[in-house]
Amino acid sequence: MKTNTPAELTAVSAQFLTFTTQFLTCTKAQYQQQNLVKANTQGFQLLFLLKQQGGSFTMSELAGQLHTTKQQLTRLVNALEEKRLVMRSHDTKNRRLVYVSITPEGIDAMEQLKE
Repeated sequence: MKTNTPAELTAVSAQFLTFTTQFLTCTKAQYQQQNLVKANTQGFQLLFLLKQQGGSFTMSELAGQLHTTKQQLTRLVNALEEKRLVMRSHDTKNRRLVYVSITPEGIDAMEQLKE
């Protein structure tokens, strides 16, 4: 069995560290592209609520159920709407009421997170 010199061990260690760092960076980037919503976030909680309860909820109802302010919920819904995971619709009789519902893409994202 060959004994490696300290210089050889240092060189191999440095190459391995470089490889590991590059591999983790690539893996992380790919994972972030695939996952639109991370588990244990308010976005996940919102999608989970919409998927489990079905139907549409007003922004006020959702803010109450998520124990958050309407302003924070608006930012959250904006972000999820950009990713096409939820959609807003206005009440036909009262335009001030805004309903939020999960889209088919949102349901798919939740199924992926479940796996």
